[in-house]
Amino acid sequence: RQSRPERSLSELRLLVSMVGSDPGGLVFTALGALARLANPPEVKLVLGPAFEDRERFVCVMSALDPALMDRIQVIDGTPDLPALMAVSDLALLAFGVTAYEAAVLGLPAIHLCLTLDHADSARSFTEEGAALSLGHHLETSAIEVAHAIEQLGDDGAIREAVGKRAHALVDGRGAERIARRIIDALDEGVSR
Repeated sequence: RQSRPERSLSELRLLVSMVGSDPGGLVFTALGALARLANPPEVKLVLGPAFEDRERFVCVMSALDPALMDRIQVIDGTPDLPALMAVSDLALLAFGVTAYEAAVLGLPAIHLCLTLDHADSARSFTEEGAALSLGHHLETSAIEVAHAIEQLGDDGAIREAVGKRAHALVDGRGAERIARRIIDALDEGVSR
């Protein structure tokens, strides 16, 4: 992923993805946050293949300021998320596998969490400076999400540092290390 730390918030490409079905309605929190930004970024908003609240989504989208609507591209279905991540400057994600994929690519991310155990896991990213977790979605407002987007969006140096730390923390080679440990343990057991 090519980083672009010199961009201002309105020049950024923000990826928004809230898991396949979005059972917590996180996409609506994201839209509320985007509506609060004075200079919103260019947004690619992914609706997962199992997203069911389409009627409400259409209503919320149609109520947005037309200038904001022009900055949001809705991608419906199952896109190539790594390809979208590779051309994004910042991500707003439901914490889960997608958060780890973003980290591998060094994409700075803001996490919303569907469950308390996700909030605990996401907190470790924040503690390591590898993302910004806003905690459990029921305890997070659109105003807080907007503030987080502005915080990372307006400071290229912080965005760059978060992306580099994320990539250093999650290098995508965990399965190889686990396999190596299993093979080493098996080899050790055979040689006894």
